[in-house]
Parts: sequence; structure tokens; C-alpha cells
Amino acid sequence: MDELKDKIGTVVKNDGKELAAALDVYNLTHTGNFCFEASFGGMSIVITTEPQDDNGDVIRVTDIRIHPDVIRRIGITYHMTRARELAETYVELPISQAQFERVEKWMQHENESDLTITPVKEILERLTKLQGYDKLGSYSIELGDYDGRIGK
Repeated sequence: MDELKDKIGTVVKNDGKELAAALDVYNLTHTGNFCFEASFGGMSIVITTEPQDDNGDVIRVTDIRIHPDVIRRIGITYHMTRARELAETYVELPISQAQFERVEKWMQHENESDLTITPVKEILERLTKLQGYDKLGSYSIELGDYDGRIGK
């Protein structure tokens, strides 16, 4: 998505083909009032443009966002211990785009004190107890796209 954000401000001929080529997207569809939807990296995106001339023959990209209907997922693998036993559990949950972006930012900076991740750790500790184990061990987080494929 970062490579698309760099293309905000791009000016192209308003014919669809040039916009698709400039943004390197496919399945571009005009949805009205200088708005488009397209696919990028297996994800549905919304592209907003504005006219750059009186006829609307030339447009400038003003915004690119992940389609609001896209469902993001978080996958968490965690380890639990009791006595000499070690167990591993994996859970996958849908999350909002805003939470996805917060977790993604945390993963890039690995700031353990981040308030986004603290509740995750607390929940995992409770799940550990619920599953009959004494202590939460290590855990890892993976982010996935809307179709459930994990990995970023």
C-alpha cells in the first residue's frame, strides 16, 4: 500500500487505461464523480481523483484507500506452559482496518509498551488460564488480507 500512497498527486489522462497503468492496478472500474475502484495486490482499493482542467480530460489522484468493506485478519500463535508441558495454540480473528494499521505499525517498531498490543497479551494470558495452563510463553502475530491469507 505504501507504493500506492507515493502515487497520490499523479496526473493522468481521464481514460481509465492511463490511470490503471500509472498506479499499476487492475480491474479498474469507474464508480462515478471521479471515483474508481480497482484491485492491487489482491486487495480491493478505492481511488479518488479530481479534474485538472475545465473538461475533466485530465485528473489528479487525491486519495487511495483500502476498500471499506475489506475485512482484515490477525493470526496469533501463542505458547503455554504447565509443569514440564509446553502447548501451542493458533487463533485467527477479523479486525478493523484501523486496528490492522495499529498492529502493523507496532510490528514495524516492536514497541512492547504499545497500548494496542497490551490488551492482546492480557487476553492471551486469560486464554492460557482458561485452557488450564499456568503461564503464557512466547507469542507471535501475523497480519492477513481480506481473504484470510495470513502473511504480509
